[in-house]
Amino acid sequence: MREYQFPCCEIDFWVYFMICLVLVSLAGIASGLALALLSFRQVDLEVLVKAGLPKDRKHAERIQPLVKNGHFVLCTLLLGKSLAMEALPIFMDSIIPTWFTILMSAPLVTVFAEILPQAVCSRYGLILGAKMAPIVQLLLLIFFPITYPASKVLDWALGKEHSVLLRRSELKTFVDFHANEAGKGGELSHHETSIITGAIDLTQKTAKDAMTPISQTFSLDINSKLDMHTMTQILSKGHSRIPIHSGHPKNIIGLILVKNLIFCRPEDETPIKNLIIRKIPRVYESWPLYEILNQFQKGHSHMAIVLKSNKETESTGAPTFLNLITQKISNPAQVVGGNILQNSAMVS
Repeated sequence: MREYQFPCCEIDFWVYFMICLVLVSLAGIASGLALALLSFRQVDLEVLVKAGLPKDRKHAERIQPLVKNGHFVLCTLLLGKSLAMEALPIFMDSIIPTWFTILMSAPLVTVFAEILPQAVCSRYGLILGAKMAPIVQLLLLIFFPITYPASKVLDWALGKEHSVLLRRSELKTFVDFHANEAGKGGELSHHETSIITGAIDLTQKTAKDAMTPISQTFSLDINSKLDMHTMTQILSKGHSRIPIHSGHPKNIIGLILVKNLIFCRPEDETPIKNLIIRKIPRVYESWPLYEILNQFQKGHSHMAIVLKSNKETESTGAPTFLNLITQKISNPAQVVGGNILQNSAMVS
């Protein structure tokens, strides 16, 4: 059996022993930081910098430059880890038997350079990444001649990392996960999540989605009169605006405000055509709801007539301002074709 190069308890033995500990520590730091730093997306850090807690903002600002150069950091940390793991058996073999070196190096590396560092850094990645940023920057400088060209090759082959934003459907799911009723510790109430997800969906909806079909719309003929029967109908509907048609119900020519009928008596049978008939805007089925909502918010009208195409003059439905607000604050699954949308039509 060969003699050890440095027998136990001599000064050189403890020097080599400390070197082994340092190598295991360096391998663990490189492994943990690779997981901690590269698990962050640039957009996550930007959110923390702009809206995070003060301490989180500080940590995010420190690791942002490292995350921007992901391939450079990855190559550097992996190279440092590989060198430490390759050097470890050489120094261990000088103070312990060869068979024991072979037997112990693998468990040491697995436990102290892989499992423990990655478990800790996956939980406290932001804090540890910020604290260890100077060490990473030092390694970047030391291994620059090797790792920088390698990172540029990866950038060319795989593409440089960019801020990856969530798609619309992913953003909706992300908001749903933050609802307090989802059971995941979120702070958003049901109404808050409904408003946010409804606003996200609004850009994908058109006038056709928010309109009340003409067949379900209460309107009056311009040649009719405000007799007892008509006034009773108006009161029973409870609408604030009544569309006026000429001949066919689809030929909407304007609307009247119910509040202007307060001085009309049923026994006078006032003709509808003698009332103030306001113009009503016309939109097309394909118009986005946000565009219509912007028109309504200007105050010119709270109701519009929906046409199928530019060539047609017959209306297919009538969206109101309340329809659009309902679309914006309600769950999309409850709004499209639901009772909320149909029952709220013509109320605003």
